[in-house]
Amino acid sequence: MSKNLFNSILLISIFPILLNLFNEANCSSSSSDKNVLVIPPLYTPEQTGLNYDKAIGVIDKFLNIRYFGNFSFHPFAPDASNSGGECGLGTLYKYHAGFSSELIIPDPLGKNWVPAKFNPKQYIRNDKVCIGICAKIEANGKTLILPLMDETSWLAHNQLDLSEAAFKYLESNPNAGWVPAYITYQKC
Repeated sequence: MSKNLFNSILLISIFPILLNLFNEANCSSSSSDKNVLVIPPLYTPEQTGLNYDKAIGVIDKFLNIRYFGNFSFHPFAPDASNSGGECGLGTLYKYHAGFSSELIIPDPLGKNWVPAKFNPKQYIRNDKVCIGICAKIEANGKTLILPLMDETSWLAHNQLDLSEAAFKYLESNPNAGWVPAYITYQKC
């Protein structure tokens, strides 16, 4: 077996472990306020090769408006992966949010998917909501800013479906159901 092939196989097999370590290291507050947690997007526009100004999308009309709404959470599915989700960025990122279908342009024929710069075999959605957009969530005296990465069709624009870790940061009771919050969509 060639050295390059061996290294590629090794990298593929340890990628989920490295991703979890990256999540732990990078999922930290950039604020001095202990009640504010800022989570950077998994990939920058430079890493994806997408350009916000050239992408399609409707998110602009929702940006920088403080909505009163609510959030709930979803546990990681057994089939969670590093790709997939409505943005194609995966659903394994520890802190992320699922957003309303009102925030994305429907693409039933898959015409708005392009190869990712970081991995040409992985396709990502070329829609503005998938390019460096975060949700700022204010609830229970805490603020969480995290990337939008997946879509949940039954949500309204003022509702979010959070990863379990994101939910637990804002709400200590896992049985709380829908938690009231202020939600602002903004560039990350």
